[in-house]
Amino acid sequence: MMFTIGERSYARAVVDGAGPVLHSAPMELPARTGVVLFLAGLGSTKEKLAASKRTQIFEEHGYACVLADHYNEGERRDCSSELSNRAGWALSQKQHFWPVIHRTAATVPRLVDFALLTFGTAGRVLPIYAYGSSMGGDIFLASIVSERRLRAIVCERSTPDWLRPGSTANVLGESAAGDELYQLHAPCNRLSSYVEHPTRILFILAESDTHVPRACAEGFIGRLRERGVPADRLASVVLRSAGWEGHILRDAEEATNQALQWFAGAHEDGEPPPPPAAVAAPAGELDLESHPELHESHRAPARASAPLEPH
Repeated sequence: MMFTIGERSYARAVVDGAGPVLHSAPMELPARTGVVLFLAGLGSTKEKLAASKRTQIFEEHGYACVLADHYNEGERRDCSSELSNRAGWALSQKQHFWPVIHRTAATVPRLVDFALLTFGTAGRVLPIYAYGSSMGGDIFLASIVSERRLRAIVCERSTPDWLRPGSTANVLGESAAGDELYQLHAPCNRLSSYVEHPTRILFILAESDTHVPRACAEGFIGRLRERGVPADRLASVVLRSAGWEGHILRDAEEATNQALQWFAGAHEDGEPPPPPAAVAAPAGELDLESHPELHESHRAPARASAPLEPH
């Protein structure tokens, strides 16, 4: 089954544990540069990613694309929850938004398995990369605590500190379970997990972003630099801001170019990832009996999303 928008078409598949995805149709793999996993920002979907110029540019540079939804978004919408992710974010990030980050991060290994199985061959294993916008970058950064097969990731307007100190427009709320999740899984509290990590990490930061302050990522990089992580493994680039709270990038295509350069550097000096393997759930995964709002046993059909807004 195909999803077509304009002159572009994507294949559809269902990934066990990660829901429906859209992906580039497998082609002659020797011409492919690698595979890029994509997750959008809050309130967006894989279908909106498919319509973006960014995925088109990556394909033109030889990358296959795999586009997925966050948990409780798009075709992964949980009909047992009355709240969309955006509504939950606006009510209490601790209670609703942080668990969705963690829940989606726990399924990233399934996306890596899918990419390796779909685009690999017996004689060649393509490198896997990831690009996350805003919330999507939060998810990929959290996921690599346990997932070590990604060659490189780009976190655009994302943060290692879910509290976002100094942020405007945050609604943290109160939740003991959320506080525990933060202590156990927020990247800023897992620094040792990123030392000697095989995945190269690039933060793309908005210069005047007051909603996801760049100081969070810059501080994270500084602390890891003190622990010996070099600039070719962990870096940031600051681009001009626009729009709401300075959280929008003035030139989205420049962000795409920065990501292409980062992935190209990883492609040149990296070793191929290992073949697909059985994936264990990350330590400390949420107890679904205690969090019925996160249970995946019921999914609603795809529905139209509200216009994309910053988070």
